[in-house]
Amino acid sequence: MPMFRQGSVGSPPTAAIPPLAGSRAGTTNPAGGLSDAITATNVKSGTLVVYAGVVAASTGAVAAKMQSSATSGGAYADISGAAIAGFGPSDDNTIQQVDFDIPSDKPFLKVVLTQSQATDLSAAWVELRGPMRG
Repeated sequence: MPMFRQGSVGSPPTAAIPPLAGSRAGTTNPAGGLSDAITATNVKSGTLVVYAGVVAASTGAVAAKMQSSATSGGAYADISGAAIAGFGPSDDNTIQQVDFDIPSDKPFLKVVLTQSQATDLSAAWVELRGPMRG
């Protein structure tokens, strides 16, 4: 029977990001604007996927971006080119995604999600894919 390195074939590892609660409308998710740290050691790239729900007419907006750090508790900085500029009111029930490379020296990731209204965001997730480093 063939042996495979975890993550080398099949479905990519996925980290789901909790949707913004209604009480967080007009803010970022979660408090402080970042998701929990996602460990992407030995992974070269990923995709941030965001699904907008019912984006509020004229005032709704959703934006998302990836950040990375050398340590899970360190200072996070934006990954160049890893941002979704935003969903507007004409983007109800649509999906946007952005592919990104994970800096080899900063394998810890966070997602920054921002929404204007309580109903704007339905779901967000990060898919990590190989080839694996090392």
